[in-house]
Amino acid sequence: MKELIHLIVDIIRKNATVDWDKRADVKAKLRFLVKKVLMKYGYPPVLRE
Repeated sequence: MKELIHLIVDIIRKNATVDWDKRADVKAKLRFLVKKVLMKYGYPPVLRE
């Protein structure tokens, strides 16, 4: 989990721009990159009954 968090923080630091909160394209790129990393690490885990 710690490795995953560090990886996500690095992605955000490298791709966030000054006005990232106002630009939809930058938000979409960040969202995509984070989701891609989460899927790679199998998060969220599949909940089974």
